[in-house]
Parts: sequence; C-alpha cells; structure tokens
Amino acid sequence: MADRFGRRPFLLTGVAAAAGALAGTGSLRAGPAGATVPASGKTNGPGRNGIPTTRPRRGGTLVYGTDSEVQGFNNTANQWDENGFNYAKTVFDPFLAVTTTGRLVPYLAESVTPNADFTTWTVTLRPDLVFHDGTPCDGAAFYSNIETVANSILAKAVFSQFVKDATQTGPLSVRLDMHGPWAAFPYYLSSASQIGYMLAPSMLANPNGAEHPIGTGPFVYTAWVPNTHFTAVRNQHYWRKGLPHLDSVTYKPIVDPTSAAEALQLGSVDMINTNTASIIKEYRGNRQWSYVDNSLDVVGEPTVDCILLNCAAPPFSDRNARLAMAKAYTQAAICRTFGLEVNTPVTSPFPPGTQYHEKTTYPGYDPAGARAAVEAYEHAHGQTPSFTLRCPPDPQTQRVMTYLQQRYQDVGMTVSLSSVAQNTMIEDVAFGTFQAVAWRQFGAVDPDANYVFWAADTVEGSGISLNFARNKDPRIQRALTSARQSDSPAARTAAYRSIGEYLAQDLPYTWLGRSVWAVVANPKVQNFNNPQAPDGSAIIGLSGGSTWPTSVWIGS
Repeated sequence: MADRFGRRPFLLTGVAAAAGALAGTGSLRAGPAGATVPASGKTNGPGRNGIPTTRPRRGGTLVYGTDSEVQGFNNTANQWDENGFNYAKTVFDPFLAVTTTGRLVPYLAESVTPNADFTTWTVTLRPDLVFHDGTPCDGAAFYSNIETVANSILAKAVFSQFVKDATQTGPLSVRLDMHGPWAAFPYYLSSASQIGYMLAPSMLANPNGAEHPIGTGPFVYTAWVPNTHFTAVRNQHYWRKGLPHLDSVTYKPIVDPTSAAEALQLGSVDMINTNTASIIKEYRGNRQWSYVDNSLDVVGEPTVDCILLNCAAPPFSDRNARLAMAKAYTQAAICRTFGLEVNTPVTSPFPPGTQYHEKTTYPGYDPAGARAAVEAYEHAHGQTPSFTLRCPPDPQTQRVMTYLQQRYQDVGMTVSLSSVAQNTMIEDVAFGTFQAVAWRQFGAVDPDANYVFWAADTVEGSGISLNFARNKDPRIQRALTSARQSDSPAARTAAYRSIGEYLAQDLPYTWLGRSVWAVVANPKVQNFNNPQAPDGSAIIGLSGGSTWPTSVWIGS
C-alpha cells in the first residue's frame, strides 16, 4: 500500500502460485458456478479503455513494460507471477478460458465433461492442433502434460492429493479419475491456472525447455534475455484464423514503478502493468492514456495484502497474540497513507465486489482490546509476545512494516523487523520456519483454488506445507470439502462466505487491504481489454496484472 505495497517484490506469488496456480467451475455442459457478477474496473472512458475505436490493423510490434521477470516458462517447474501469465498467453494456449461472468468456455479443449458425481472428468481436445515445432497437440500430448505435472516438484504434492489416475482414452481425449468428488476441477484447466496451459512434449522433455517455450499460441518464441527482454513473433500457422494482428510482442521487465512510468512517457514502451498506488493515481482519469484496472467487481476474488502468521509456532500458536495483532492498527490509515486510497480495507479474502462477500466479525481497531489480549498472553505464558516480522528488502514496503511495528509495540508486543530476500522468505514460509511475514495472496477466479492454503489435511507435521499459516480449523475443512463436492452456486457461495467468517475468528491472517492492478497504454494500442474466446465469448481482459496479446493491434 506504499508505492510498492502489494507488488511482487512485496509479497508472495512464489509458492502460493505453485498451488494457487494449480487452480483456478464447471463442465462445459453446466457445471459448478463461478462468480455471477461480471468483472469490471475503472477506465479512462470510451476510446481510452482498451476497447477498439478502429478496425483491426495487421502488423507492428507491441512493447510491453512489465513489473517483474520469471524464472522460466515450464508450468510444472517454474513459479509464474503476473508476467509469467503474460508470457503464457503469448506462446501457449489454455484448455479453457474464463469469461467476464465466470463461465468456462472451450479454448484448446473441445469439451471437459464429468461423470454424475464429479469423480471422473474427460477432456477432449480440438482436432488438428499443432505445436510450434510441428508436432501434434493431441491426447498423447495432453497426457504427457498431466504426467509431468503429477511428477513435478512444484505441483506433485498438490496434484496427487486430488487426482488419482489419468488415462488416454482416445486420439484426442484423456480421462482423469479423482480421489473424490471435485466439481470445481475444470478451473484448474483454465487460463487462470498455471497448469491450464498446454506445453509441447518436446519442451517438457528438454532439460533446457524452461528457457525455450513451445506451445500452440498466437506467437512463437524467438529470444529471451532474462531481466532485459522477451520477444515472440507471429505464429503464421495459428489455428485461430485471422489472429494475431501483431507481427511481434516484446516484454521488457522494469521492476521499478517510477522507471516503468517514465518509459511509458518517453515512448520506449507502449504499455505497462502496475499495482503501485501512486502510478495508478497518476494515470487514472488522465485521458492522454488508455487505462483499465480491476478495482470494482471481480470474478472470484481479488489479491489481498496481509500479515501471514504461523499458527503452529509461538507466539501465534496462541490466538491472543493473533488478536492483539488484528486490533493494534487501523486498515483505513494504512490504505489512506500508504495506499493513497487506491487500495481499500478488507475483513476477509472476499471483499465487496465479489460474490462471496459477507460482513464478518473481524476485529476492528481497538488498542485497549489489543493490550488486553497481550495481557492474557502474558498471563498464560509468563512472557511478552515477541516475534520477528519479515518482509522483502524494499524501502517502500519497509515503511509500511515500520509503521506496523510501532503499532504492535504500542500495545505491548516486542517486534523486530527482518529484511529477507523474497526467495528465502518463500522457502521459510513453505517450511514453516517463520513467525510473521508481509504477504500477498489469493486472487483466484474460483475459491476452490484456496483449498490447499486453508485445508487442515494439507498441514504437514514437518517439511513443506501449502497451508502456510498452519491453521487447522475443522469448520474450514468441512466448508472446503462441501464446496468442492457441490455444483450448486448457492451452496458453494454459502460455504465460502462461512470460511470468510471463520478466518475472521481464527485470525491466521491479519488483513491490510485489497491490491488493485492496472494497465496503462498509449492510445494507439487497441483492443487490449477486449479478448474473446474462440466461440466469441467475452473473456477477462485484465486478470491479476496479466492481459492477452492475441487480439491486440497497433493503430495509427
């Protein structure tokens, strides 16, 4: 909520993406419901909202300044953030796409169909699909992708817990048998999921394949110089006739938000993505630029900022310490002072604007109540609650953490700050060797993506756990299981609303605010916020900082 509060260097996309990216309802016949409210955000109005004002024009290069760089392009080995999904939508295609109303529609998959109790799903691909290397994109290729996911370090712990077996059942089809009913499974094959994209078997088999992406997508990879640029050229044999319009796309990682804004002003890039409050404030409403954000209604849930607490280790194994944290500060002050009122307070991972929102009993600002919780902790343990709050080595982030440190100390806690490299922090969180960390998480098109983050049965006694907070609430487990097995929109909504309340009571996270993403572009960049699925359905244009280059063109 500081200028870089909520950006990738501030919190997690890493391991959270490893599981959340294994996520993303429904069969293409009916299936479980996603959000019912169309995705929306603020724009700079007609002609400046990423919706075209000219006819498509073939040719030209898009230069996109992104806020981060990725480790690699293998969805089973590398952790993708928002820029990872930008690359994915450039060289790969998803099996399914998510519409602006939360429906799933076919993309590479022609159908994704369950049996009666959602314990088996059959995926059938479109015919005549070909990878960039000329090999067929068929049932055997899909089986190869599934087999690689099931055996990968990144995804195995999550995937094998839910998928029992996979069998190629025809030239274009694969059957997946589950350990139990899983009505929400298809979102894991969607554009919102890291494993929702199809990679060529030759890429998966190549020891250096993570550096050389091969897909079926609208552009073909030509060059990658990490932290400098990634370039792909038009796929002359793309299966979606008439697309893409551009000759090429080049992504330039510019991690400093001020530098990214300057590059846009100078014309060295054509568009940027950002969730930096000061940059959003600068461009929102400025009709010299095209602009769109995701600050209003979202499909599923937005990304939120929080302090992640380790409920399996002192002092936060005692709820009194967690309660003191929640009552020690006011979210409104953080969002106003550091988030410039772009970010807004939240009391659950389902804030207003989501179908799953419901007011919770999350504790408000109450310094006296926080001191009472500290006294209760001291009475029970004979010592003051003491902990280390970790955050990445980012000056703006540290401003926020210093502010919170003072608030915590004002109510009697002993707090030290520790600056930790993001990769180290992610590893410590995964292994549970932390007390409290600055965190950014969630932001899924379907809340089933949070199963591994909240379920008691994903907490390991030792080693890696994707339930990072290590909270074991049987009420949350029951609600997660109920929602996973149901295809009733009303039942699923009720289950996730109850989880929002249970988290407000249990307090494994103390919430800070909703993180807003925006894309800003030179008005000559047309159609970046108007992507369509092969069947013509409107699909989400801006999703967690990533967009689709498939139908973009450069106007005069």
